Amino acid sequence: MATVEQIIHEHLTALNLTKAQRAQVNQAQDTLNKLLRERFDPQGEVEQGGSVCRSTVIRPPKDVDLLVVLSAKKFPTVASLSPNDVMERVRAELAPLGLNTRVQNRSLGLVYEGMDFDLVLCWRDPKESHVLYLPDLARHKWLRTSPAEHERIGEDRDRAAKGFLRPLIRGMKAWNVAHGKPLRSFHIEVMMWEVWKNDVPKTWAEGLLLSFFRLAERVLRPTADPAGKGPIVDEGLTPPNAPTPPACSTPRPPSRRPCPPWRIPRPCSPSSSAPSPPDCPVFGTVRRDLGAVAVGPRGG
Repeated sequence: MATVEQIIHEHLTALNLTKAQRAQVNQAQDTLNKLLRERFDPQGEVEQGGSVCRSTVIRPPKDVDLLVVLSAKKFPTVASLSPNDVMERVRAELAPLGLNTRVQNRSLGLVYEGMDFDLVLCWRDPKESHVLYLPDLARHKWLRTSPAEHERIGEDRDRAAKGFLRPLIRGMKAWNVAHGKPLRSFHIEVMMWEVWKNDVPKTWAEGLLLSFFRLAERVLRPTADPAGKGPIVDEGLTPPNAPTPPACSTPRPPSRRPCPPWRIPRPCSPSSSAPSPPDCPVFGTVRRDLGAVAVGPRGG
């Protein structure tokens, strides 16, 4: 009979892309890259972006980010153009190639070979090659970012966490999808980099449990771009009257320090019950979902 530890590990492992799915993503990227370079922008580049390149994508792959790096030869004045103008121009040029796209806030959506792609049009900073400028239609401006720096940070954090972090991130992303995606995928990833910066879980069960509790507290605070280039990652998420984690209702002696909200809750006194996890609009169902995640593979 499988143990809880084995079930959780199997569930987290099953969230990763299969070899066939990864090959499908790579093949579609290569085909698009060849098509765009031959018939759209010969000096341009197409690179994998987002969770695919950081190895935190969950199956089945949806909304796969492809960074379409526009060349200075084809778009010599791109810095002076509005993101909307560039998107519409690119969209018009892709249509004759059989690439029918839809305009999104920061990308062109495309269904290609049965997969959903987000074509993120961008251009390189001439002074910092690792810095890209991405469109943001809502702001009517180009946003600085560094996907290469994000990938490096993710690699470093996972190595420091002895390989626990990426599977746990995929577990949190699967929970997010199951609840209607209240959080951006990258927001979850950056928060996980932070809450697991100083220690390593001893088991998969502990890692999953503490991830829920730590994120329940961490999601209530703004999350900066870890590369220090772009706007805060969770911009537009938290309302001005966002709730704060409730204090434990059980009286404590003045000399005792309050329990940190990310720790596994323990009784405040021998006669009291363990306090509930921090309450927030996103993670308010943590206690119920811990069981659902653990038995997920059996139900599937």
